[in-house]
Amino acid sequence: MPIHPSTTTALVDYRRAATALIDKPDGKALFLTWTGTRADAGTIEVAFRGLIDYLGYAPQPGGRPPRLHDMRHSFSTNTLIRAHQDGSDIDATVAVLATYLGHVSPASTY
Repeated sequence: MPIHPSTTTALVDYRRAATALIDKPDGKALFLTWTGTRADAGTIEVAFRGLIDYLGYAPQPGGRPPRLHDMRHSFSTNTLIRAHQDGSDIDATVAVLATYLGHVSPASTY
């Protein structure tokens, strides 16, 4: 389940550009504010919604625009579907997913 190499490249490029623009960036944070501090979840969600608007995404009538949490859920669901299709051990896959998602235990992931 590691991220795709193109995602790694994009994140490294983002981090390089962000740290070049900011005087004293928080060295432990990935996503930064203009002042160099760690971006909180609300700030990231607002940026995500702005990106969705910029891209012109329009949900189906009666639908809602995507949220970052929806992407997390899709990642988890698709990982489990692939594991089932591949004949992998689902319990082992859930344990790995729990780690990726930062859950305390696989029970939280189920």
